[in-house]
Formats: sequence, structure tokens, C-alpha cells
Amino acid sequence: MKAKYIFIIILLSVMTGYNSLLSQDNNSVATDLSMDSKRSKNLINRFNTLRASEGLPSIEHDTVLANIGKILLTDETKTFRKSEGVYDEDSVRLLLLYEKGIIDYQYEIKEISDKDTAAVFKDFLLADRWNHIHAGYYKTKDKHILLKTKSYLKYVCGGASQRLEVTVAEGTNPPMRKTKSHIDSIINYFKILTPGQYYYQFCKKIPLSNEKEKNIKKKKIKITPGISMYGEYDFVVKASEPETYMFLIISNENNERIVVIR
Repeated sequence: MKAKYIFIIILLSVMTGYNSLLSQDNNSVATDLSMDSKRSKNLINRFNTLRASEGLPSIEHDTVLANIGKILLTDETKTFRKSEGVYDEDSVRLLLLYEKGIIDYQYEIKEISDKDTAAVFKDFLLADRWNHIHAGYYKTKDKHILLKTKSYLKYVCGGASQRLEVTVAEGTNPPMRKTKSHIDSIINYFKILTPGQYYYQFCKKIPLSNEKEKNIKKKKIKITPGISMYGEYDFVVKASEPETYMFLIISNENNERIVVIR
């Protein structure tokens, strides 16, 4: 005889922008990484002073991006580079940004030598007039690397409904029980940083940079403001099984991917 017992467990997972990630990161990094982070933050602060004098919004320093910069600049395996030496956009996005908790899809990298720093730094950190930039910096003896992402949305929090299925096998003494977990639904809450119309779709993998948007699968996001225990939000996106095991991709009205999360 088989018996199935099903119950619902509500799980809440919270991610307030990048703050929690930075806190965890700062608790685990060694002294040298702390020094690298301080150097990165000081650089961003200096350019924020210049941006303020020109009436531009501040850039938010991001320790995670600074640490990713170190990985890229010191990687001897060439894991993140194409054969011609340039960075592979999709490898960086999948193996570093996504794995480190960066939800922004739009990013930019500049790797430079000592002699080029002044002009490149100015263009990278001062000429960019975007309102919501996260950036990080790392340097070796003779090379520098800058990373930045453009944020359109802020992730507020999320909740998941999980179903645990317990199966009792026939003809065993004592009875053998097998359990299988199913995530029935996931609800993600977002705050809009940059006004505009947004769309979402679920994909089995993170779309490659050369893959075009498929409009037929996208759904228009409806603004439904509210307040959660973790802050205000502008809209929610709900995933139901099998979407709960897929990537959530959010695009803007120009068909540009701006957020990837799972």
C-alpha cells in the first residue's frame, strides 16, 4: 500500500539589494581583500566628489564587483576570456555575476594599463550619467580593472511555497519512506529605480548575449505597489512549477535584458 503525505512549508528568503551580500562578504574576506576593498571604495568616492560637482548622482561602491575584478585580473586559467584575449561576456555573467548574487544583466568591464588610467577612469566613472550605477575596482602591479552595472530595479524580498511529498513503499518491513521536495511557487518583490515599462519571461538558462528577445513569451509587468516587512515594492512576479526551476528574466521597453534571477 502507498500513502502520500503532502504539506506546505513557507520559506522566506530576503535580499535587500547588495547589502546582505556585502555584509557576508566582509565577514569572510582576508585582510588583503579588505585593503583591496578600501582602495576600491576610495577611488569611487573620489569620483563621486567630481560627479557631485557636476550635479551627477553618486555611484554606489560594490565590494562584490571589486572582488570579481580581482578574480578576472588574476585568473591564470583564462576561464573568462575568448581566444583573442577579450572577456567572454556570457562566462562573466553566468559564472561570476549571477553566482555572486548580482541581479543586474547590464554590465561593463574595462581592463587597462598604468599609462591609460586617467582618460579611461574619467570616461568610465565620470562621463556615465546613469542614475543607478554600482562599481568596483581592483589593481595589480601594472594593470587595473573597473566593473560597473546599471540597475533598473531593486530586489526587495521573496517568498517560496514548498511541497514535501512522502511516499511509503509497499512490501517492506519496516516501511521505507522516500521524500521528494517540490517548489510550488515563488513570489519576488521588486522596487523600480528607473521608470519605464517592464516585461518578464522564464527561461531554462540565462540567455546568451547574442540571443534575441522572444516577445511572444514575455508578459507585461503590472504595477501593484505595496509594503512588505522588508520595505516598499512596486510589483511582484510569481513563478509556478515548472517556472520555479527556471531563470526569471526581466526586460525593459527597448527589449534590453536588465535583470536575471532564479
